[in-house]
Amino acid sequence: MRAAKFPCQTSCPPRRSSRPESNLELRREILRAMNKLSPRLRAVVLLALVEEEPYQSIAEALGISESAVKLRVFRGVRILRKNAIGGRSPPMKEPGN
Repeated sequence: MRAAKFPCQTSCPPRRSSRPESNLELRREILRAMNKLSPRLRAVVLLALVEEEPYQSIAEALGISESAVKLRVFRGVRILRKNAIGGRSPPMKEPGN
């Protein structure tokens, strides 16, 4: 097991949303979107983004190149964004903010 990257992860209280129902709905949307990924994309996305495994380790474990891992993460995230937000574009930040 890896040590926490940020000390706050183990010592700070969890953040509370003012709208817990929106957090639950977001989790459901993300889960639905994850289930729509192909198994090969889902495996890489979970290892890279959820388990925070290094790309090199993922590549070795799956017998693929590190470039293939990066490409699968990119494609998986693109699909997740599209599916989790219903194809809507996320709000853009104003320049300078």
